[in-house]
Amino acid sequence: MQDCIIFQGKKLRGYGWIPSKPPIFAHRQAYEQFHNIIIPKGMHIDHLCWNRSCINPYHLEMVSPLENMKRRDNKNNKTQDFTSLHNPDIM
Repeated sequence: MQDCIIFQGKKLRGYGWIPSKPPIFAHRQAYEQFHNIIIPKGMHIDHLCWNRSCINPYHLEMVSPLENMKRRDNKNNKTQDFTSLHNPDIM
């Protein structure tokens, strides 16, 4: 697995962001550029590495808000690990 690529610009609650109107979160921009898509409204981009500043597209996965909350809750309970979430078929 590749290492995290840490966004070097401004941070908001740990997430890299690009000041604009509206603000652009760096991980969402990285995902859109890498996959050449526009993220559908309401979808989240989950950090599989759990590093909010990471913009490595191999560490990012589009998920529903519900799935993102489940993963966050599992992380807080320390019941998941990074490799169990990685799915190379998505990339």
